[in-house]
Amino acid sequence: MKISQKITRKLITLALIVILSVIFAATTSSFLKLINIQEIFRVAAYTGIICVGVSFVLVSGGIDLSSGGIICFTGIICCRLAVLGLPWPLVVLAAVVVGAACGFLNGWLITRFHLNDFITTLATGFVFSGFGLLAIAKEPNGTVMSQTIRNRGFLMLGKHVGGFYYIVIAWVVLTLIAWFVQTRTRYGLHSYATGSIAKSSEMSGVN
Repeated sequence: MKISQKITRKLITLALIVILSVIFAATTSSFLKLINIQEIFRVAAYTGIICVGVSFVLVSGGIDLSSGGIICFTGIICCRLAVLGLPWPLVVLAAVVVGAACGFLNGWLITRFHLNDFITTLATGFVFSGFGLLAIAKEPNGTVMSQTIRNRGFLMLGKHVGGFYYIVIAWVVLTLIAWFVQTRTRYGLHSYATGSIAKSSEMSGVN
């Protein structure tokens, strides 16, 4: 039976993960400990959540290089609001709104003015990072101010339940939602079609 290139790439990736895991487990006694595995998933969740969002851009044939800048900006806004003691749902909602506004600006610039998505998102990424630097709390002399977050509700977001950090749970849930949208909905299938051959998709009736 002939194996497709897509499945082959997945098998190679899986094999590399297994090989690296075996090497790390054989060279250090702490790799397979529960606390280390928890930390690996916790750290991976940050990048994983970003990848879930960016995957929608990639499957539709686009690219987004501003993700890092957006995370920087929204993260600082999130922390500044948390320092003020606002309820954590409001803090999270504000961060989502700011991030969505940044993404909307990217999409508007690219579709309205027909700009190259690579160059546009590369530029806006620096702009959003700059906004983040402007939003940082500063001392009168201009140095960054060190502030302690005492918002218990907000700090709870960094905790874990049953050994699984909340951010890891969020990553898994968002990944499943993204998988369903991309493979089981009209929007997702149209995104894949557009990313494959945009002109043919348009001639087939895809908006």
